Amino acid sequence: MNTRSLLITSGIAGTAMALLSNLPVLYLCNCLACLWLWTSGVFGAWLYRRIEGLTTPGRGAVIGVISGLIGAIIGAILGTVFGGAGLASLLASQSGTAEELFGSAAGSFALAGTFSFLGLLFNVFIYPLFGAIGGAIGGVIFGHKTTA
Repeated sequence: MNTRSLLITSGIAGTAMALLSNLPVLYLCNCLACLWLWTSGVFGAWLYRRIEGLTTPGRGAVIGVISGLIGAIIGAILGTVFGGAGLASLLASQSGTAEELFGSAAGSFALAGTFSFLGLLFNVFIYPLFGAIGGAIGGVIFGHKTTA
């Protein structure tokens, strides 16, 4: 297994996993059996096969686990940004002065950071699990050797 290709494909798939799972409106597709999590694992296996020419279900599962870990970390960062911005806009609509707005925005980002940390503790298990399932499925689907 080529470590460089493994890290590149896992990084790309993990970033896609985090973006699709945390962007507003798009994250709702995760209600369908964690769609973005295992689909990103399949994507990682496909990308690895495109780079290396061959993948197996085991390699796909490893790619899915690593991309899940990367996705969980990036997702926690995105959750803090989007969650804090949403809470800040909600509190801004209720505040009157600039001092109250700044204080409530800072508090909302701190609250969002706390929730994102708790989410990270949960997602560090869920993202790699579904990523490994998707990666193994991708390894089965894309496991044949490409012809040049």
